Formats: sequence, C-alpha cells, structure tokens
Amino acid sequence: MVPAVLVLYGAVLFVNAFFLLGLADGKAAGPINAIIGLIGVVVGLFTAATNSLGPASGFVGALVMIFGVTFLIVSAMLFGALDGRAVGWYCVFGSIACLLWAWGFFSNYRSVSNGVFSIIWAIVFALFAGNLAFSRPWAKITGYAAIFTSFATLMLPGYVLLMGGSLP
Repeated sequence: MVPAVLVLYGAVLFVNAFFLLGLADGKAAGPINAIIGLIGVVVGLFTAATNSLGPASGFVGALVMIFGVTFLIVSAMLFGALDGRAVGWYCVFGSIACLLWAWGFFSNYRSVSNGVFSIIWAIVFALFAGNLAFSRPWAKITGYAAIFTSFATLMLPGYVLLMGGSLP
C-alpha cells in the first residue's frame, strides 16, 4: 500500500508545484490535497497498526502520516480555512522530522535511498516553510524543486516498488 501512496503523493506534489508556479488554481488543487492526504493518513495508520513492513512499520507509517497530514493542512489552506503562515510552521516541523527520519533510515535500516529521499524532503519542506512562514519569494524555485521531488522521490520509487523491484 505504501508504494501506491508514494505514486499518489507524487501526483499531488506535482499539482502543488504548478499552483506555486501560478499555473493552477488553489481551490482546484484543494480537493486533490484533501483526498490524497486522507488516503495517506489511513495507509500510514494501517501500515503501523498491522506491522505490514515488519520492524519498520511504525517508522514508515509515521512518515507516511506526516505527509498525509501535510496535504490535509494544505487543502484547508487552499480552501481558505487556514492562514499560510500556520502551514509554513508545520513545514518547519516537517523539515526537522525528515532530517530525523533520514538519520533513522541511514543508521537503523541501512536504506541509502530512503535516507537521501528524506534529506531531499527536508529541503523541500524548508522551501515551503520559507514561502509560507517567512514570506520569502521562493515560489518559483520551490515549484521547480517540487516537480523534481515528485518524480525523483515519490512517483519513480513508488513505480519501482509496485513493479516488484527494490530500492538500495
């Protein structure tokens, strides 16, 4: 289930990138964030509760939920219910969490790919935080970083895993 969520997360991030670049409407991106965020939270809870990935189930499930909650919060912001600064501060939390997860992937699980992906995500979360919490004019670079990240760390790894492959 987690590989399928990775593909969906890649899709929502791709759409969010075009919102940041001014090429998609925020209200139109809101439902995509809400639906995929909800799916992510459910899959994260299921992964952790069923121990479907063995000893890493809780660790991976929590990270999947951090991203799912991110997309749910973004959907609320896009629908006009939340101030962007609050979302930005959540992104600060997300950036720190991704650095901790990178350390865990490298040290406890010896997963180079997931460790590198988590570092990339820490950077992307920091870019979103800069835009939203600190009012930096980084929308364009954040949008392009989101496009890259949607494929390099989400859609392509999810595809590889769905095809029965593995990541280093």
